Amino acid sequence: MNYSRILQKYKQSQPEKLFLVWDQKDYSYGQAADRVEHMAELLRAAGVQGNTVAVYADDPVFQLLGFLAVQQAGGIPIVVHEYIKGEDLTLLLRENQIGFLLS
Repeated sequence: MNYSRILQKYKQSQPEKLFLVWDQKDYSYGQAADRVEHMAELLRAAGVQGNTVAVYADDPVFQLLGFLAVQQAGGIPIVVHEYIKGEDLTLLLRENQIGFLLS
């Protein structure tokens, strides 16, 4: 299922409706979709289409929007837990043939 397409539909039909609240910050469907679109443009320019992309961040909002952006850019998103670091992260990326890291 491509969740970025669902977000785009809601942006068109209900752009001001509340999408997410985190750390006392509100995001409407329109705001979230705009951020996702911007990130997706950058990811497309980096050549992620058809590739697996690890989304690695300690900010849950960035993780969610990054996941959606990778989908929108035509990549395959995988969220990597923020506590995986150093050699463990390198091994995870190598063993799973993950060519891109969004952080």
